[in-house]
Amino acid sequence: MSGTLAPTPSLQSPALVSEFSATNLKAALGCLLGQMFGSSLLPFGALPLLMQPMTRAFGWSEAAFSGAVSFFMICGAFSGPFLGRYVDRAGSRKTIMAGTCVVGLATLSMSLAQGGIWFFYLAYAFIGIAGSTALGYAKILSGLFEKNRGKALAIFGAEAALAGAIVPLIVTAVLAHAGWRAVYLTLGGIVLATLPIQYLLLVEPGPDGQRSATTGAAREGLTGRETRSSLTYWLLIVATLLAAVPRLGLMIFIVPILTEKGFSTATAAWAIACITISAPLGSMLAGIAMDHLRSPKAIIPFFIIALCATLPFAFLTVDFGGQTGLFITALLFGLTFHVHIPMMSCFHGRYFGLRAFTENYGLAVAILAIGIGLSTPLLGLVRQLHGSTHILIGLTCGLLALAIALFWMARPFPEAHGT
Repeated sequence: MSGTLAPTPSLQSPALVSEFSATNLKAALGCLLGQMFGSSLLPFGALPLLMQPMTRAFGWSEAAFSGAVSFFMICGAFSGPFLGRYVDRAGSRKTIMAGTCVVGLATLSMSLAQGGIWFFYLAYAFIGIAGSTALGYAKILSGLFEKNRGKALAIFGAEAALAGAIVPLIVTAVLAHAGWRAVYLTLGGIVLATLPIQYLLLVEPGPDGQRSATTGAAREGLTGRETRSSLTYWLLIVATLLAAVPRLGLMIFIVPILTEKGFSTATAAWAIACITISAPLGSMLAGIAMDHLRSPKAIIPFFIIALCATLPFAFLTVDFGGQTGLFITALLFGLTFHVHIPMMSCFHGRYFGLRAFTENYGLAVAILAIGIGLSTPLLGLVRQLHGSTHILIGLTCGLLALAIALFWMARPFPEAHGT
């Protein structure tokens, strides 16, 4: 495919380019649009709303349906480090475009499903593998921005939050008028439609992805092996795993959980929209905190808020709290729901540099994906056996508290990569 692409555009001399120049902003906008509409976020984000119509259509259990999340996450996880290494060597743009093609076609194929659960799993396995090429976006953004890296990753990496706000509205509208097969046709078409945007707007951040768009300083950073031998690298992964995985897994079941409490499916969809609408604001605030405080402890207040916003889901019902209480809780929950995304990119760049950024960031994302993939069916099994979410929510709060303690233990950013 590389033979058909025009030569990949490069940035101007970094010493002459400000971080918020038109060149950088154009490339950053390409990253945002590509991640929102041209990645695996659309077919994955549709799963909570497709659970009930598809399980009714094919007679699958909720636990069987949620197995698609495991295939998506685990296959994406195992491919992530290898694709990350490829991005570090071959470049982000053409790798991202190839991945977009596969994601779009695999999403379209789901409209042909005839009830075989393994076809469902296989489609999401391909979506997960090809979706891992989106790691290249994080490297582009990290190379474009240095002094304002936290804010840039929060703003232009807010794809999960923005797509998550849009997907429920698209899915519910298409479901109501044309059914779940039309949902996959619509989402697959949107994914493929982003290819021209990627072609025109994406750039490489500089030679080997190591140049700062502001200072021109070469950020050699650590090699992949040096990074993986660092205790800080593994502490960050474990802390992020504890803080993010239980809440992400819980979201897959949010619609049936809320309908069991008396809320309508439409109300549950609006609760998901509230979560994802407030997420960009939380990510932006986290990015500002990370840029100004220059310490991993900057993220701690956000996870404290996450803990306090998770607990009410155990008690909310139509009669206790009602829609008002649900939407307020959802907004607070969403405020911290995606802060781990810019946090992971920013912390990896500041601690270890950009030399092997995508390879090591890909491994971290892979471990996170495996955690989500394994936790989701386990959560479904616990729901099935106990018929209650109180245990799940209590466990989530406990793991968040442990994550807060680990971030408190993290060492300051080194000057070599933190300036």
